[in-house]
Amino acid sequence: MIEHFERGSGEVGPNNLIPFDAYRDEFKRRDEFTDLCRRANEAPRLLKANEYQFLLHWVPVIELTWHYTVAAWDTAGEPKNPDGTRNYNHKPLQTEFGWLLTDSHPDWAPWWMEEKHKQLRSICRDMGPRLPEIIAWYRALPEEKQLEWNYPVIVWREFQNARPTTTTEPRRTKHEETVHELEQRHAATVTALHAENAELKTQHTALQTAVENVEELVRRIVAKGKDAIKRARHLLEAADDA
Repeated sequence: MIEHFERGSGEVGPNNLIPFDAYRDEFKRRDEFTDLCRRANEAPRLLKANEYQFLLHWVPVIELTWHYTVAAWDTAGEPKNPDGTRNYNHKPLQTEFGWLLTDSHPDWAPWWMEEKHKQLRSICRDMGPRLPEIIAWYRALPEEKQLEWNYPVIVWREFQNARPTTTTEPRRTKHEETVHELEQRHAATVTALHAENAELKTQHTALQTAVENVEELVRRIVAKGKDAIKRARHLLEAADDA
């Protein structure tokens, strides 16, 4: 941290600061300034070498993270959240992924498996299946954007914002939906309803025929007179007792 010294006292003063040359000479005598110069000399070389760190450094990590996630699914399964998205926090999946990564990359696996990287790993997994598409999109960005967007969280966010929207038609209201569309979306339900309706029609026809047969039988019995009616009544009572 650079300090300002008041002339003579060594304390900060708003209107009595030492001239820059004298201040520099004072500061040069301090070890902090030597360390600052060393770090300042090293930093540009590191920054220059890593300006495009997303493609050079992050893409391999994302690709391997996705590779070992897919491999872990073979053992732990592919768990889903209630909304249908992949559940990367599933304990067996995390455990299997950690074993695979540590076994193959012991030098950097502990760093990548740190708790603070949990959300970042999840984002890298989301990027995994779309990585070729993301790389093509990223390479087409202006150079200044590539320098600005060089971290997976930023790249994923901007990619999602910029990706082309699908050409599907907007969802219609219930009043706009046609019978054909409803049958397409609920084919199984419609088929079951049709089958049930046909069964009800068959039962109704059979019942109607039975009623007509009973009515015809009653008319014949009545036409034969009182004796026939009495015999029919006795037969019905006998059937009830049985």
